[in-house]
Amino acid sequence: MATGLCSVAFLSSFWAFATASAAGADTGTYTSTQIGTSGDTPQFSQTGNWTMAWSYNCSSFGSAGNFSVTVNQPSGDLTEDNGPNELGLSGSGTDYYTDTGAFSLSVISECDWSITVSPSSAPPQGGSGTYTSAEIGSAGNTPQFSETGNWTMAWSYDCSSFGSAGNFSVDVIQPAGDLADDVGPNELGTGGSGTDSYSDTGVFSLVINSECAWSITLNGPSTPPPASPGPGLPVQRIYGQDAIGTSLAISQAEFPTSGTATAVVLARSDYFADALAGGPFAAKVGGPLLTTPGASMSTTLDPRVQTEIQRVLPAGGTVYILGGDLALSPNIDTTLQGLGYVTQRVAGADEYATAVAIAEQLGNPTTIFEATGLSFQDALSAVPAAITTGGAILLTNGTTQAPETAAYLGAHPSDTRYAIGGPLAAYGADPSANPVYGQDLFATSAAVATTFFPEASTFGAATGLNFSDALAGGVFMGTAGHVGPMLLVEPSVPLPPSIASYLVGDTQMLNGYLFGGPLAVGSDVMAAL
Repeated sequence: MATGLCSVAFLSSFWAFATASAAGADTGTYTSTQIGTSGDTPQFSQTGNWTMAWSYNCSSFGSAGNFSVTVNQPSGDLTEDNGPNELGLSGSGTDYYTDTGAFSLSVISECDWSITVSPSSAPPQGGSGTYTSAEIGSAGNTPQFSETGNWTMAWSYDCSSFGSAGNFSVDVIQPAGDLADDVGPNELGTGGSGTDSYSDTGVFSLVINSECAWSITLNGPSTPPPASPGPGLPVQRIYGQDAIGTSLAISQAEFPTSGTATAVVLARSDYFADALAGGPFAAKVGGPLLTTPGASMSTTLDPRVQTEIQRVLPAGGTVYILGGDLALSPNIDTTLQGLGYVTQRVAGADEYATAVAIAEQLGNPTTIFEATGLSFQDALSAVPAAITTGGAILLTNGTTQAPETAAYLGAHPSDTRYAIGGPLAAYGADPSANPVYGQDLFATSAAVATTFFPEASTFGAATGLNFSDALAGGVFMGTAGHVGPMLLVEPSVPLPPSIASYLVGDTQMLNGYLFGGPLAVGSDVMAAL
């Protein structure tokens, strides 16, 4: 979800502590001058309420940079202590914690930074209050607040200065032993607002992960959110700190042994079309589908992705890059070639032509899945189905057939065609195809599951509000050892009725995988699955 980096090599714990000794100190400042842009701080101790005031500055980096802090907690500590996770030119904020023990911080940054930890004796705030990104930072933790009975969270976010759609999610940290499902908003867009309602009593705090400015106001009576029972199957969650991190975690689950991929498929992370068609291609060439920021966001390969390519693919292997230079910078080809890899572009003049180029790379399979290229949900469901049937995914221009897709289908008239999505989507563009769809995006994913996986023993699930998690997860669900459908779910319960019905109706079902972290799909959904 929110942007950031997902791993860091351990550095020595003997860095100087600015204002106190390494252990037993309650107040101290760490900086990139002492520790380096990325590294681990010494341990420090805290009792009760404490704060982490942070800032970072990427002015010398030349572009927006990542700044991420992981709070390393004592063994057995169940409190959720989350650090900031930023991408920008600069920023600052204060995160709030209530926890006792010896802690340290793992910092992953591309820029200069400073962190001050200090105790805070401020009591929890009352049931009303407003928090903003101007106070806390675009991503961070609020102070504690107390609520009794019904209360609301009115929220808004504004990504107009971000340059594209941004993530905004809020995790409600509940008192220990509190079994109520208090789920916050989970949004992707250029901006939005809403009010979430709760019925719960205790001392709470909020963890915000955002790429944009936001505001939250707590107050007022409300009606509690609905709950949803589910089939209760064993479910394994696979995720990273952000969308790219989740794709890396899926790659590591798919290829746990280093050097066992025979290729890698690379697509842009900020737009879905190329990567959707690339799912079956990744399975065909025997490699993971990885993503990195598009050329409009970055001219370089995400360093985490580079590390994973080097782990999973031996030197001399091929990295297939989906899309032209406007999709992914040619600097990425140069970087990979410098590491000893062969790069091959698979691209067309637009996303429709790129999908056709991918179908041709697949050897012009005789099964075609058509899905709208104007949204991503239908094609997400199609990825594992296309893999297991040896098919390709082509894109329609909504209810209008794209000329490139029409030309390809005209040249292959005997192909079996499935329209994933109804008359307002791909089936509207190709009424002669076999229609597979439901009343909404969730029901369409269930219809794909019923049609192509009527007796699956495993399933995959991911949010239907974003494409990244389900995209990489779809490749995982189409490969040996865990073949099954990709089901789309809401960030919080209840489960869509069509999804619950499919899972209950498949008597062969034994287990599942949930792709994406708790901020993408809540623990209540995992429990319901």
